[in-house]
Amino acid sequence: MNKKVNYDYFGSFIDYAACALRAARFLKDTMGNFDPKTFPQRQDEMHDIEHEADKINHLTVNQLAREFLPPIEPEDIAAISREFDDVVDALDDIMRLMGMFNVRSLRPEIAEFCDLAVDCALALGELVTEFRHFKKSGKIQEKLIRINTLESLGDSLHYRAVQRLFIENGGALETMIWKEIFDDFEGYYDECEDVGDVIKNVVLKNS
Repeated sequence: MNKKVNYDYFGSFIDYAACALRAARFLKDTMGNFDPKTFPQRQDEMHDIEHEADKINHLTVNQLAREFLPPIEPEDIAAISREFDDVVDALDDIMRLMGMFNVRSLRPEIAEFCDLAVDCALALGELVTEFRHFKKSGKIQEKLIRINTLESLGDSLHYRAVQRLFIENGGALETMIWKEIFDDFEGYYDECEDVGDVIKNVVLKNS
């Protein structure tokens, strides 16, 4: 018979959020001190953070396969882990894309995109910290609304930034490059909301 495994799944979600926050802050710092010469090294450092998220995911999934009685349904734990992995992947993808396109200078909107990226990661951290006590907590809904609000701000920011690209009517290649980058930021905000959506469904199922 399988034995119960003492593994802190809620702690793993907090670790995921901490990893996402490290990645978001690292992205913000990289853009705030942008240097094309050191950017490849910074890409590698971001990828190391992404690997940390992968390790958390692998450990969580491996433990789940041996778990006798997890605190919430196994598919929900797997879904939250998968969504968090996508969050950190999205931040890694932004830097990968910029490296691939050999970006040499930044658009002014990047600072606002990065600030919002950090805000989203902070909100995820607050949500999963509260999630540990979701059966007694009265703040889960507030944290979920915060993430949804930030995602909506991301949609508006993306719209304005892309619109400005076409109003300025710069070179076609530059317009394409920056639209791709802005799309990746929007994708990151969406991934953060997806984490919130899975947690919201878990709370509803167990209420």
